[in-house]
Amino acid sequence: MRHFCRLPFAIVALVALTPPVWADPAPVAAPTEEQRTEAKARFDEGAAAYRAGHYANAVELFLAADALAPSAALSFNVARAYEKLGETAKALRHYRDFLRRAPSAPNAREVRSRIATLETRLVERGLQQVTVISEPEADLAVDGLWVGRTPWTGELRPGPHRLVLSREGYGAQSRDFELSAEHAMDVTVELGPSLSLRAAPPAGPSVAPPPGAPVPAGPKSDRTPRSEGLGPWPWVTVGAGGAALASAGVLELFRRSAESDARRANTQLAYADRLESMQARQTAARVLFGVGAGLVVVGTTLVIVDLGSRDDRKLMAITCAPDACVGRMEVALP
Repeated sequence: MRHFCRLPFAIVALVALTPPVWADPAPVAAPTEEQRTEAKARFDEGAAAYRAGHYANAVELFLAADALAPSAALSFNVARAYEKLGETAKALRHYRDFLRRAPSAPNAREVRSRIATLETRLVERGLQQVTVISEPEADLAVDGLWVGRTPWTGELRPGPHRLVLSREGYGAQSRDFELSAEHAMDVTVELGPSLSLRAAPPAGPSVAPPPGAPVPAGPKSDRTPRSEGLGPWPWVTVGAGGAALASAGVLELFRRSAESDARRANTQLAYADRLESMQARQTAARVLFGVGAGLVVVGTTLVIVDLGSRDDRKLMAITCAPDACVGRMEVALP
């Protein structure tokens, strides 16, 4: 006969074949008494659902209890329920989460054995599991496709992959990793502050001329009137490129809206539909961005050629780093 530990808020040692139990290791932010009471009620309902063989309902109730009063043992309970449902990847995800939260748990050895079994099942499907953790949390793209927000766990083909993490106010981080075919892995990334937020060196003090001092006159221009050159077409091209870039920006806003909808999806099917909508808008935005950028470059080149037919001397340079390009144009007057 199965037994459930009903000692509230106690850390309970579990083995891989035991039924769910209630535990409450010290959380980062202690829940209120009301939250603890509600979490205990959700756990009791989940334990009853587990005993009755309603494992999907038990998962929802255990997760609800964990959200109210975080407990490593609840990750174990969720993993056991998913294992009963035959959900290999989800069971592996929560067993691994249990060991992250309670690495020295008395039943850690048995849990590692269950993890090894589930990893082998993924190998048979040509997949392996990876978890991406970042500090702070960030939006995550894997191999060029947005997948969600960290911490994130998913299944990928073994081999090389690239992560790109981004968060407002922080510099985007990319990370390459090699996913083993035999074992799941964790990838941890720490985001640094954005370059635009780093303190700029103080400007030198400005010196005002003494009262009554004459203001120096600027150099006189002896240039002849400018020719008409190529006319308005260079500027029209630049304007068309700007319009395309603006349209790309609008589509990007729509993509973010679809992205937010995907995050709020209650089912995997709804998530897939909204993710597909987000990807379509992202593709359209990228196409418009490419067209707009090309028109701006062509228009700018025409402007420079047009200006080059006059007396001014100009210099344009473009410097590219691995993740960005910076353009510079200088004009020297005779």
